[in-house]
Amino acid sequence: MTTFSRYDATNDNLAQIVSIVKAKTVSPTPFPLGFLSYLVYNYFKNSHPFQEPDGRHILAFSSNASSQTGSESAPVLLSESIAFVIVNTRSRQRTYTEFWFDSTSPLCQDPVSPFIQSVFLQVAHFAASLPDAPIDPSQIFIGFLEKRYIPAVKLLFDLTLECLPHNALVFTATTESEGKLVVDQKALDHLNQLSLPIGTRFVVGNEAFVLDRMRVGDIDTITNNNKYPYYRPYIERIMMDETVGGLGRVVRALESLDSSVPDDLGTLPPVSWCLVHLGFSIGLNWTMPLYRRKGLAVYCTAAATKAYRDFFTSPAATAVLDTLGLPHVDLQDSAGFNSLVPHCYTQTDNAASIPLFGRIGYVISEDVAVDWLVGSLKA
Repeated sequence: MTTFSRYDATNDNLAQIVSIVKAKTVSPTPFPLGFLSYLVYNYFKNSHPFQEPDGRHILAFSSNASSQTGSESAPVLLSESIAFVIVNTRSRQRTYTEFWFDSTSPLCQDPVSPFIQSVFLQVAHFAASLPDAPIDPSQIFIGFLEKRYIPAVKLLFDLTLECLPHNALVFTATTESEGKLVVDQKALDHLNQLSLPIGTRFVVGNEAFVLDRMRVGDIDTITNNNKYPYYRPYIERIMMDETVGGLGRVVRALESLDSSVPDDLGTLPPVSWCLVHLGFSIGLNWTMPLYRRKGLAVYCTAAATKAYRDFFTSPAATAVLDTLGLPHVDLQDSAGFNSLVPHCYTQTDNAASIPLFGRIGYVISEDVAVDWLVGSLKA
């Protein structure tokens, strides 16, 4: 029978899970970029002096013939787990989850095995029963999930949102030289040229703009004009987050071609933006309809990408990567990747986004293709 234990999202537990996941991610299993990114984000979050009420739960799953299904009475050690699920009831309107299955375990070979299905069912019931469950506890937002397990989700859930297929576009600008992995300077120079510093004024056609960071005053505009009706508190959490809040970028429109940049950039309306999600994926790209086809999204996304990359090459971030045993972001294999690199997820039929990210230096990587699903358990 499938059994699980709940753990707090402490840094000791997060570090142990990172170590286990790394050790059991062997070829041809794709590198679990989204799952590890979310773990590392929570590791950073724990270091902040201000802690809001915690809605984070780690579920460690195993199989024990002598245990009752769904029982928490028999402790499952992290080191003996064959599946981990991160449950967060405070990130979104719906319960947010990230799944990892041990591909080396026989119980995880069949993507619709009784064990796999049992994990999904128990997570849904666990989340719905929590005292801090979100507004709609019946709905589950499935974030990172290796795509071969999607059939199990479709067997068990009625989907209300399915972004299929999703591909991670991964910034891997590296080359191999003298046995060492080094940054591809040409690619990095290209990113730096596209990425304007905050406060930079630029002109497109007969209009003037300025690049800026996200500000609290932008929340209404972003919430009311985005492609997806994101829950307002989630946007607020991104803006106020001490780790990712400073990585988002916006383009603001100046009043006229001759206008100078004001001292308070927040007085100007945002017309294009790109945020970094809680969990370190890049997203929420949007440009107001009247300002499209001007390349503004490229400026925003390039600036957010560089801010992301600069953050992960900072002494504080590299110290965390060293603690967790993850390679530095600027030491990636040109044939793949094994650490946390700037990444996003976009539909393969999105005719605007894929070329946009390609211009900045991202490449499509089928190895980390995942699906984002929202659904409720079938009756």
